[in-house]
Amino acid sequence: MVTPRPSSEGHMRHATLLLPLAIVVTLAGCTRHAAPPQLPGGAADASAREAAYAASALEHHASFWRQAWKRADGTYNIDGIRASVDAYPASKAARKKARNRGVTVAILGALGGGFVGYAAGQQLFVADDDRLADGTLYTLYGAGAAIALVAVVLDRTWARTAYGEIAPAYNAELRRDLALPPLAR
Repeated sequence: MVTPRPSSEGHMRHATLLLPLAIVVTLAGCTRHAAPPQLPGGAADASAREAAYAASALEHHASFWRQAWKRADGTYNIDGIRASVDAYPASKAARKKARNRGVTVAILGALGGGFVGYAAGQQLFVADDDRLADGTLYTLYGAGAAIALVAVVLDRTWARTAYGEIAPAYNAELRRDLALPPLAR
Protein backbone atom coordinates (compact mmCIF):
# COMPACT_ATOMS: atom_id res chain seq x y z
CA MET A 1 0.00 0.00 0.00
CA VAL A 2 1.37 3.39 -1.03
CA THR A 3 0.69 6.35 1.19
CA PRO A 4 0.04 9.54 -0.70
CA ARG A 5 2.58 12.24 -0.18
CA PRO A 6 1.28 15.54 1.17
CA SER A 7 0.73 18.16 -1.48
CA SER A 8 3.24 20.94 -1.78
CA GLU A 9 0.51 23.38 -2.79
CA GLY A 10 -0.08 24.42 0.80
CA HIS A 11 3.60 25.14 1.30
CA MET A 12 3.74 27.20 -1.92
CA ARG A 13 0.69 29.20 -0.89
CA HIS A 14 2.28 30.04 2.46
CA ALA A 15 5.57 30.95 0.80
CA THR A 16 3.73 33.19 -1.66
CA LEU A 17 1.91 34.96 1.15
CA LEU A 18 5.13 35.52 3.10
CA LEU A 19 7.06 36.95 0.14
CA PRO A 20 5.50 40.46 0.29
CA LEU A 21 6.13 40.56 4.04
CA ALA A 22 9.78 39.64 3.53
CA ILE A 23 10.16 42.35 0.88
CA VAL A 24 8.59 45.02 3.13
CA VAL A 25 10.75 44.07 6.11
CA THR A 26 13.88 44.11 3.95
CA LEU A 27 13.10 47.49 2.40
CA ALA A 28 12.11 49.03 5.74
CA GLY A 29 15.53 48.13 7.11
CA CYS A 30 17.20 49.89 4.16
CA THR A 31 15.61 53.28 4.81
CA ARG A 32 17.93 55.96 6.16
CA HIS A 33 16.31 58.20 8.73
CA ALA A 34 17.11 61.88 9.18
CA ALA A 35 17.63 62.98 12.76
CA PRO A 36 15.38 65.72 14.11
CA PRO A 37 16.85 69.20 13.75
CA GLN A 38 19.57 70.10 16.25
CA LEU A 39 18.72 73.54 17.57
CA PRO A 40 21.38 75.71 19.20
CA GLY A 41 20.87 76.93 22.76
CA GLY A 42 18.85 80.02 23.59
CA ALA A 43 21.84 82.38 23.65
CA ALA A 44 23.06 81.45 20.15
CA ASP A 45 23.85 84.31 17.83
CA ALA A 46 22.24 84.74 14.40
CA SER A 47 25.11 83.07 12.53
CA ALA A 48 24.85 79.93 14.71
CA ARG A 49 21.09 79.83 14.11
CA GLU A 50 21.61 80.26 10.34
CA ALA A 51 24.17 77.42 10.40
CA ALA A 52 21.67 75.19 12.23
CA TYR A 53 19.06 76.07 9.61
CA ALA A 54 21.45 75.28 6.75
CA ALA A 55 22.26 71.89 8.31
CA SER A 56 18.60 70.91 8.79
CA ALA A 57 16.70 72.59 5.93
CA LEU A 58 15.06 70.27 3.39
CA GLU A 59 15.02 70.56 -0.39
CA HIS A 60 12.53 68.46 -2.40
CA HIS A 61 13.73 66.65 -5.53
CA ALA A 62 11.23 64.83 -7.72
CA SER A 63 12.18 62.46 -10.52
CA PHE A 64 9.97 60.27 -12.66
CA TRP A 65 10.17 57.30 -10.27
CA ARG A 66 11.14 58.84 -6.95
CA GLN A 67 10.47 61.61 -4.47
CA ALA A 68 13.50 62.58 -2.39
CA TRP A 69 14.39 65.21 0.17
CA LYS A 70 17.95 66.49 0.43
CA ARG A 71 19.51 67.90 3.53
CA ALA A 72 23.13 68.73 4.41
CA ASP A 73 23.61 65.22 5.85
CA GLY A 74 22.11 63.21 2.97
CA THR A 75 19.14 62.30 0.80
CA TYR A 76 16.03 60.69 2.25
CA ASN A 77 12.69 59.26 1.14
CA ILE A 78 9.36 60.17 2.74
CA ASP A 79 9.79 57.67 5.57
CA GLY A 80 13.34 58.84 6.20
CA ILE A 81 12.27 62.43 6.92
CA ARG A 82 9.48 61.48 9.32
CA ALA A 83 11.36 62.23 12.58
CA SER A 84 12.46 65.66 11.34
CA VAL A 85 9.25 66.70 9.65
CA ASP A 86 6.94 65.44 12.39
CA ALA A 87 8.64 67.80 14.86
CA TYR A 88 6.39 70.57 13.51
CA PRO A 89 2.58 70.43 13.10
CA ALA A 90 2.27 72.01 9.62
CA SER A 91 5.01 69.89 8.05
CA LYS A 92 3.65 66.77 9.78
CA ALA A 93 0.23 67.47 8.25
CA ALA A 94 1.84 68.03 4.83
CA ARG A 95 3.76 64.71 5.11
CA LYS A 96 0.61 62.83 6.11
CA LYS A 97 -1.33 64.39 3.23
CA ALA A 98 1.40 63.43 0.76
CA ARG A 99 1.66 59.92 2.19
CA ASN A 100 -2.11 59.41 1.95
CA ARG A 101 -2.15 60.63 -1.64
CA GLY A 102 0.78 58.36 -2.50
CA VAL A 103 -1.00 55.35 -0.98
CA THR A 104 -4.17 56.20 -2.91
CA VAL A 105 -2.22 56.35 -6.17
CA ALA A 106 -0.47 53.06 -5.35
CA ILE A 107 -3.79 51.33 -4.65
CA LEU A 108 -5.23 52.58 -7.94
CA GLY A 109 -2.13 51.44 -9.82
CA ALA A 110 -2.28 48.02 -8.18
CA LEU A 111 -5.98 47.70 -8.96
CA GLY A 112 -5.40 48.56 -12.63
CA GLY A 113 -2.45 46.17 -12.78
CA GLY A 114 -4.56 43.50 -11.12
CA PHE A 115 -7.25 43.76 -13.79
CA VAL A 116 -4.69 43.56 -16.57
CA GLY A 117 -2.86 40.69 -14.86
CA TYR A 118 -6.06 38.73 -14.28
CA ALA A 119 -7.07 39.15 -17.92
CA ALA A 120 -3.61 38.09 -19.11
CA GLY A 121 -3.69 35.09 -16.79
CA GLN A 122 -7.10 34.08 -18.13
CA GLN A 123 -5.87 34.39 -21.67
CA LEU A 124 -2.55 32.61 -21.21
CA PHE A 125 -2.99 29.96 -18.54
CA VAL A 126 -6.63 28.83 -18.52
CA ALA A 127 -7.91 26.00 -20.67
CA ASP A 128 -9.98 27.08 -23.66
CA ASP A 129 -13.18 25.68 -22.16
CA ASP A 130 -12.78 27.69 -18.94
CA ARG A 131 -11.51 30.93 -20.49
CA LEU A 132 -13.51 34.13 -20.20
CA ALA A 133 -15.24 35.48 -23.28
CA ASP A 134 -13.16 37.77 -25.48
CA GLY A 135 -15.43 40.73 -24.73
CA THR A 136 -14.93 40.24 -21.00
CA LEU A 137 -11.17 39.99 -21.44
CA TYR A 138 -11.07 43.18 -23.49
CA THR A 139 -13.20 44.93 -20.87
CA LEU A 140 -10.79 43.85 -18.13
CA TYR A 141 -7.79 44.99 -20.19
CA GLY A 142 -9.43 48.34 -20.93
CA ALA A 143 -10.60 48.95 -17.36
CA GLY A 144 -7.20 47.99 -15.96
CA ALA A 145 -5.35 50.21 -18.42
CA ALA A 146 -7.72 53.13 -17.72
CA ILE A 147 -7.33 52.80 -13.95
CA ALA A 148 -3.53 52.54 -14.27
CA LEU A 149 -3.51 55.64 -16.50
CA VAL A 150 -5.59 57.55 -13.95
CA ALA A 151 -3.07 56.48 -11.29
CA VAL A 152 -0.15 57.80 -13.37
CA VAL A 153 -1.91 61.13 -14.02
CA LEU A 154 -2.81 61.51 -10.34
CA ASP A 155 0.75 60.70 -9.33
CA ARG A 156 2.17 63.35 -11.68
CA THR A 157 -0.29 66.03 -10.55
CA TRP A 158 -2.26 65.51 -7.35
CA ALA A 159 0.30 63.52 -5.34
CA ARG A 160 3.34 65.42 -6.62
CA THR A 161 1.98 68.77 -5.43
CA ALA A 162 1.48 67.33 -1.93
CA TYR A 163 5.07 66.01 -1.87
CA GLY A 164 6.29 69.46 -2.86
CA GLU A 165 4.52 71.08 0.11
CA ILE A 166 6.52 69.21 2.77
CA ALA A 167 9.88 71.01 2.50
CA PRO A 168 8.51 74.60 2.43
CA ALA A 169 6.26 73.90 5.44
CA TYR A 170 9.11 72.29 7.39
CA ASN A 171 11.63 74.99 6.47
CA ALA A 172 9.24 77.81 7.47
CA GLU A 173 8.59 76.21 10.86
CA LEU A 174 12.29 75.51 11.37
CA ARG A 175 13.14 79.18 10.69
CA ARG A 176 10.41 80.28 13.11
CA ASP A 177 11.75 77.84 15.76
CA LEU A 178 15.26 79.26 15.27
CA ALA A 179 13.91 82.85 15.55
CA LEU A 180 15.05 83.60 12.00
CA PRO A 181 13.12 85.85 9.61
CA PRO A 182 11.04 84.08 6.93
CA LEU A 183 12.68 83.60 3.55
CA ALA A 184 11.46 85.79 0.71
CA ARG A 185 9.66 83.79 -1.95
